Amino acid sequence: MRAFRSQWKHHPVRMLAIWTAAAIVLGAVAAYGALAIEHAVTLFRSAVDLNDSLMATCFLLSGVALPLASLQFAPQLRRRYPLWHRVNGTVVWLLTVGMLFASLAFLSLVPLEDGVHGGALRLVLWSNAVVSLFLLCQAIAAVFARDFRSHMVWMTAAFASLATAPMLLLDSFLVGQIWLHEHFFRVDLAAVAVVAAQMIVIMGLWLSFIGDRDVRTLPARYHWPGEVSWVLCVLAIVVVVHEVVLVPSGVDAFRAWRLSGDRWSSSATVWGVTVVIAILLLPATWTRALQGKPPRAGLVGATLLTATAAAVMAIDMAPLTRVGAAERSFWLGYAVLLPILLMLSYCVSAGSLRRNAWAVLLCAVLCMPCLLLLLLPLGLAAGASFAESRTAALIVSTGTMLYLGIAFGYGARIRLGWANHRRAALALRGI
Repeated sequence: MRAFRSQWKHHPVRMLAIWTAAAIVLGAVAAYGALAIEHAVTLFRSAVDLNDSLMATCFLLSGVALPLASLQFAPQLRRRYPLWHRVNGTVVWLLTVGMLFASLAFLSLVPLEDGVHGGALRLVLWSNAVVSLFLLCQAIAAVFARDFRSHMVWMTAAFASLATAPMLLLDSFLVGQIWLHEHFFRVDLAAVAVVAAQMIVIMGLWLSFIGDRDVRTLPARYHWPGEVSWVLCVLAIVVVVHEVVLVPSGVDAFRAWRLSGDRWSSSATVWGVTVVIAILLLPATWTRALQGKPPRAGLVGATLLTATAAAVMAIDMAPLTRVGAAERSFWLGYAVLLPILLMLSYCVSAGSLRRNAWAVLLCAVLCMPCLLLLLLPLGLAAGASFAESRTAALIVSTGTMLYLGIAFGYGARIRLGWANHRRAALALRGI
């Protein structure tokens, strides 16, 4: 494995893959910026109420902020023009915060069922704005703490979250116009199901091969408590058992909202068994990941079986509606993402932090069901149907775990105000 990593480190295919991914992202961001600004001007001219003005503001600010934010990830510019890097970063923060608050206001004012996009997409967009705001606040807090490693990682996660908009535009065009010959509004929700994973993989590769070498760090002396990983695993197993064992048996905590067509097919049982086996192996894999080691053979087999079962589960679904097509797209993306993370956990070296970040990301994705306990009731409380709430919860939970996984895998510290000040005071006292 070490010989393979050494050959891969200098292999021309690696640089070709990196530059291809960079070209795709930069091209999508540039195209989105131009289209967003043009659309914003049109909306401002024809705006008839506050909602139109808020939407136009979102497009205008995002169309300016994203191209500027992409320049922050060029190490040569940061080293050669540090003052410009700081000024440009401040402008990006201000524009992005304004855009996120405008989008939250727009999504809160417009009824959930209004428009052609449907409730599921609105739930995803609202949650993505909240997550992006959290990531951006962490990046800003890291700067004030002069923790530049954490700042870089949090900004990378924030950019991955924000750049889902141009990637959504690109995916919807490729899948809808070129492949399926469908209108954008019929495939946008299906594309939303996979854009977060695409951006996390691309920005994770940037961190591994560029960011980690540009802003290096010492091996971390702090870790997540082992009890946290066990709690997440237990919650994930509870959700999986409920969906694939109890619901078919007639015991359903969401019986009042779930329709007969909202139940998963019998093939979901195979996925449930394989993912529970994988989750049971996660605590040991988590320890190995923090030591910079790849997963053991047991988790490799369980992960591949889980991906295969998810693909079969997606094929068995009947995408008769936009929500059904989106859930099918999610499970197909999930089936592709797991082997990619598994492969990268073996191919990419641990870096300066001595952590296997891609193994951390794999653990985070396998623990994804743990967040459904929180997100599914929130969607139902907002007035969405069960199918819309579950689809949105699956997409948001996977994206959130990926963002947190990349942050922890590459050594970003979470700052929660008083808790961090208390920890620093205890450290000064020698506790």
